[in-house]
Amino acid sequence: MKKLLILFFIAFFVISIPLFSQQEFLFRGLPWGATPEQVKAKEGEPGKRSTDGVKSEFFSYQGKPVAGRAANLTMRFITDKGLTDAAYSFSFQKKYLMANEPNPTEPINIYVELKEKLISLYGQPKQTDSLSKITGGISTLMAQQYRNNLPYLAWWEVNDTRIYLSLNFSEYDQFYALYLNYISKPLWNTVAGYYSDSTDGL
Repeated sequence: MKKLLILFFIAFFVISIPLFSQQEFLFRGLPWGATPEQVKAKEGEPGKRSTDGVKSEFFSYQGKPVAGRAANLTMRFITDKGLTDAAYSFSFQKKYLMANEPNPTEPINIYVELKEKLISLYGQPKQTDSLSKITGGISTLMAQQYRNNLPYLAWWEVNDTRIYLSLNFSEYDQFYALYLNYISKPLWNTVAGYYSDSTDGL
């Protein structure tokens, strides 16, 4: 009987480890499902509020700190679901090379830097890109070569959250778009229909 009790407690301990390790992911200290009022209490009044006229409301902030940089931040709330996803976007000065072509060095270097920091926090991504072997900065010449392989995408799964890091180039507007998106997995089915329309198809 004593041996059975010992085996029971050992089994309970082993089974409990993964359960306790699945901690709730907090985005900027906020849980998924947070209300607009909770977000305003934490982040302040947004610089801009908008709606899609159906189910989604958006809070937009400028100059929010992330990984030692300033970025624009958009947070989405869906009716009856609360906070479902958020996206950082990074802007770049238009530094042109020959033939009036934007210089890709800064956006690619920031993409690599952000990916290194995400790997240090969450481990290797579920999917990565041809920049996976690069660490540290790259030269302008190298950046021009890597530009030909755009878009770049890496993504992670962390408990109840998916994290997407993407870099693309708009030929029409001639600018680089770097996004860092966080999405609630439990609310993914609700978000999916809206998400593809607001993040360049990623």
